[in-house]
Amino acid sequence: MDSSLFIMAKIGVAKQYRDEFLALAKGLVAASTAEAGNNFYILTESANAPEVFYMLEHWKSQQAIDEHTGTPHFGKFQELVAKHSFPVSIEIVKPVF
Repeated sequence: MDSSLFIMAKIGVAKQYRDEFLALAKGLVAASTAEAGNNFYILTESANAPEVFYMLEHWKSQQAIDEHTGTPHFGKFQELVAKHSFPVSIEIVKPVF
C-alpha cells in the first residue's frame, strides 16, 4: 500500500510582500526538495490571480511531513506567513490509484 501523501497549500500574498515571499519561498523549495522524504516540492502561481500561490508537495510518508515541519527552513517560512497574516489553506491528500 502506498503511504505517500500530497500537500496542496494555497497561500495568499499581498502585492507589497510578493518579493519577500518569493525570496524566502525559493530557499524553502530548494531545502525541502533536498529532504530525504520528499519526492517533489514546487511553487506555482495562479494564472488568474497573481496574489495566489500554491505549494505542491509529494512526501513519502506522514513521518516525512512531520520531519519537514520541524526543519529551520520551514520554521522561517511559517514566521513569514504569521508576520504578514497570509491566508493559508492546506489540503493533505493520498493517492487512490
